[in-house]
Amino acid sequence: MDRPAIGMPATATPSVVLRGVGTRYPGGVTALEPLSLTIPAGQFVALVGASGAGKSTLLRTLNGLVPATSGEVVIDGITLSRSTLRAIRARTGMIFQQFNLVGRLNVMTNVLTGRLSHRRGLASLFHRFPREDFDIAHEALDRVGLTDKAWERADRLSGGQQQRVGIARALAQQPRLILADEPVASLDPGTSIEILDLLAAINRRDGVTIVVSLHQPGYVRRYADRVIGLKRGALAFDGPPEAMDDAMLATLYGADAAATSGRGDVGADA
Repeated sequence: MDRPAIGMPATATPSVVLRGVGTRYPGGVTALEPLSLTIPAGQFVALVGASGAGKSTLLRTLNGLVPATSGEVVIDGITLSRSTLRAIRARTGMIFQQFNLVGRLNVMTNVLTGRLSHRRGLASLFHRFPREDFDIAHEALDRVGLTDKAWERADRLSGGQQQRVGIARALAQQPRLILADEPVASLDPGTSIEILDLLAAINRRDGVTIVVSLHQPGYVRRYADRVIGLKRGALAFDGPPEAMDDAMLATLYGADAAATSGRGDVGADA
């Protein structure tokens, strides 16, 4: 029997449109200054900036985990609102730095949770999924090379394997957009490249838009089509990776950034 395809059809509709989007937390703390930008479908975008610059806030604003306090967020042609939140999250995969797996559940069940946004009713609450969902989850695990781990507890896997489960879970959603919040920050350089290679392959093969926050300039130059730089919650750079020179790194990260841009980035410029 043919398995359902993981990828979604390409679309001419921009993947992300932000119009004056800003985020202010209770107490008056501004996490994200109002910004406007458009991300075409199929682009691989790297978010860069120092810790606290607003990268995670921007990613979470895109899928409604953090509500924008001004402006308009449009994902795949749908304006984000309370009534459209479920539809947008069904189209948007999220990959986290700390994996966000349920350790006591097996790998297959963790991946199947990516199908929950497509299912309703009591069956989904008790993790009862139809055969179609198992086929989709199996294909996702095959894409990340973990079919042999399908029935192992997630907390028995290595960090790199757990992040691959996170990618498989996002794939099982059949997303048009994947948001990755520092997905390699806790991984060694070799494993980091494996994870970013997987994301790049998904981007190329499926046409899925990727927005990923990264700190390592070498990885940014190797994988990204476009770089968006944030500083203190404001847009400071938007351009191709080759334009992100030492002067821009110093602007985003501080005066010493240019001199240390290769630290922790072994093999990223290979």
